[in-house]
Amino acid sequence: MDRRPILITGASGVLGWHLCRFFMERGYSVEAVYGKNPVRFPGVRSFSLDLENPYEFRQLCEGCDYAAIIHAAAMSRPDACESSPARAFAVNVEGTRILMDSMAPDTRFIYISTDMVFDGSRGDYSECDSTEALNVYARTKLEAERLVMLRPHSTVVRIAKLYGWESPFYACFTTWMRTLFEKKQKVPLFKDQFRSFIYVGDIARGLERLLDSEPKLSLYHLGGPQRLSRTDLGRLYADVFSYDVSLIDPVSFTSLGGPVKGQDCSLSSERFHREFGFQAASAREGLMRLLEKKY
Repeated sequence: MDRRPILITGASGVLGWHLCRFFMERGYSVEAVYGKNPVRFPGVRSFSLDLENPYEFRQLCEGCDYAAIIHAAAMSRPDACESSPARAFAVNVEGTRILMDSMAPDTRFIYISTDMVFDGSRGDYSECDSTEALNVYARTKLEAERLVMLRPHSTVVRIAKLYGWESPFYACFTTWMRTLFEKKQKVPLFKDQFRSFIYVGDIARGLERLLDSEPKLSLYHLGGPQRLSRTDLGRLYADVFSYDVSLIDPVSFTSLGGPVKGQDCSLSSERFHREFGFQAASAREGLMRLLEKKY
């Protein structure tokens, strides 16, 4: 990959913040885009961007020469998307389209999508499997995927549910667990919904491998090697971090209501592993790196 700057959107979110840190530490020239929460990294140009405002997009990109953009920004809370579908479409679909149109033709465009584009009826989904979005969030991500795959030099990466340290502005799934464990409160975790949980450091390392390669295809899955429920992951987390595992309260994912979600959206990442030689760590290995605060 050439050494022009890479632009990372969603820099105040958990994934975007860690991507900025990771690539900065690896010696890349990084520029960061945030929404409402100002992000400051030493030596990194960062600025705010309203994903609903196309004029800001064009002003942002005018005269800029990026090697790549990793588009991690999104309206990503399913509940919020369900209650404001027009805004979700404007941010997740139109915002993506305008951002792509504002980039130089040779800029690599990496779009971060989600395992929720599947209906969850069987799991172990490959890139060749049919998609069926069950809620507004998933539908907007799927529509944006289709736009991205029409653009040259563009790649969709569907990531599994991530775990890791929080950003300064947003909590992570593991942050929520840690808080309850430390308060010695019950930790309700789904026992019957399954994902391919992936450590945030492995997402960053996988994306670096992709950026340093010439992808043969426009769509990849990036998840952990195991099909786990949140209860499974929670028990591993309690063991690694020495919390009381008896505090875990297994519950059904149907008990909380809200937008419809798939029961088993686990991913096969074999295509990514085969082409780029990269495989994410097991959940225990990832949690050990989380404990050691290492990517």
